Amino acid sequence: MRFYDHAMMFCIIVLLSSCIKEDYEQCPDYGKYRVVFNDADNSKGKTDYNVLICPLEKGKVSFANAYQYYRMADSSLLRSERELKLFPREYSFKALLSQNQMMLAGSNVSLKTGVMYLFADSSASVIKAVLNNVSLRFTLANSLIRVICNFSENPISQYRISKVEISSADDNGIELNMLSGRCNSAQEVTDFYDECVRESDSNVFNYYCEPIVKAKYLNFKVFVEDISANKTNVLFSRVFLNTNIEQGKVYDYRFDVTPFEIEFKTTSILDWNDYVHNTNISLN
Repeated sequence: MRFYDHAMMFCIIVLLSSCIKEDYEQCPDYGKYRVVFNDADNSKGKTDYNVLICPLEKGKVSFANAYQYYRMADSSLLRSERELKLFPREYSFKALLSQNQMMLAGSNVSLKTGVMYLFADSSASVIKAVLNNVSLRFTLANSLIRVICNFSENPISQYRISKVEISSADDNGIELNMLSGRCNSAQEVTDFYDECVRESDSNVFNYYCEPIVKAKYLNFKVFVEDISANKTNVLFSRVFLNTNIEQGKVYDYRFDVTPFEIEFKTTSILDWNDYVHNTNISLN
């Protein structure tokens, strides 16, 4: 019996000493403290998003892990199936938000055209506290093209713009580096068309894309429906890119549209933050 007691005591001492010496294989959360995240912007509309978070410890040049989170439409708090605990140190929290599922490969994430991506880089210290709250402020990680149609119809209510399509850039090999927040640019525009997303009940249509190098043509299709005749006219236009489509920028392409004709008018460029704060929008 005495031998049994001594054996039990020895096992307990070994386990305790392993934790005291921070043997993280046996006690993986020893010395770590809980970290939670929230989105600093509450205006993202009634949509759920995936968020990929990569903590970077100060002084390190690569990520140890990446964590999958979710931002539900009714809350700015990011949720995960497993809580995150980190050692008390200084970190830079890199995050990428999208409706798409995202995977980290090395330091990069592949981007797809037609999808919105928002990036955040927040520095914070994890301290010895019950809870460490980190606020993430996202900004545009790719580019946004807005097709703005000044639609003249006669007679009124007989015609409507049913949809707008744009030629998609080649997204093969397009990646965002999570360390720098920068992504590379598409070198070509394809012959394939993607449908733009209508902004509320308006004649403004949005299309998220990767940055595109200049000296390419963007091709547009505007579908004008003749409601009374139950038929659709397809109008074509193209715009030559004199400058690059840059990351983090919003490009407004304005067209005058009638049921039978389309004419390109002007282009204007906005910084993402100016666009978000000066426009009442949903990011869907």
